[in-house]
Amino acid sequence: MSYPRKETITLTGSSSGGVNSFSANPITGRIRDLLYVKDTLSTGSSITVTTEDTSQDVLAIAVPASISFAPRLVTHTQAGVSLSDLEDTISAVNERIKVVVTAGSTLGGGSDTTGTLTVIYG
Repeated sequence: MSYPRKETITLTGSSSGGVNSFSANPITGRIRDLLYVKDTLSTGSSITVTTEDTSQDVLAIAVPASISFAPRLVTHTQAGVSLSDLEDTISAVNERIKVVVTAGSTLGGGSDTTGTLTVIYG
């Protein structure tokens, strides 16, 4: 049995533009939930979450208020046909989570802007 664990990533943008942030540790397990806490990242920012090595898409959103997500992967038949009504969790094996913050991730005047993303996995 796998017990849920968490990895928290600080998202930092600056007046010079968007940045890439990574989880401090690689994760292994199913990505169950993403908990986003908006601090000072501007609402016009975009956040894209992927796995670092296999580049699996986990989430792509415009920055909302603090919110949680349960990202899922569309499954397919053996013939490659999407089963839109059947989804599964996204798995990662010994890889970091990459978060890209772009467009509008600034407050201007050189001030750093922040938010956090907690990945629940296991």
